[in-house]
Amino acid sequence: MKLRYLFPCPHCNADVSLTTTQAGQSIQCGSCQAFFEAPKLQQIKACPLAEPNQIKTPSHVESHAGRATIVAGLILLIIGGTAGGALYFYANSMIFELDLEESMEFITDKVAGLSDAEVYREWYLVENDGDLGEWIETPVMRYRAQGLILRNIAYGLFVIGLLGLITALIGLYYTKTSKS
Repeated sequence: MKLRYLFPCPHCNADVSLTTTQAGQSIQCGSCQAFFEAPKLQQIKACPLAEPNQIKTPSHVESHAGRATIVAGLILLIIGGTAGGALYFYANSMIFELDLEESMEFITDKVAGLSDAEVYREWYLVENDGDLGEWIETPVMRYRAQGLILRNIAYGLFVIGLLGLITALIGLYYTKTSKS
């Protein structure tokens, strides 16, 4: 257990228990709730040692930051996890195996409606530009591609949720270590 020293609050003169690791930090007095900066290490060591029954731990500004970190992390976790999960299930409903016969039928119908010159022009574009164009892409393929994109966005939201969890755990660790 760390040694604790009694330092008088500059506002109300009540004894505040400090450790040497709190030197220079912002401290809140447990009696008057006023904030003050803890003295330097040499000044803390010059103060009388606190008896176990005299120890009244001050609240720290850092613990407020730790709590805010936990809350921010939990908010990210909830938003990222919920939005990611909902979007993932919606995207998976859009993704299904392509029916090649249906796709070929769609393309055949498109080509059947073109004149010979239009077929030659489209073939020329595909051959020279490598561009299939929208006329050859079936609505099923577009729908599936959108689902794949949305699923990747859902993965990004899951990562945001994971970052929120990590942030909350860091905040929890921070508040635990600042109290000791």
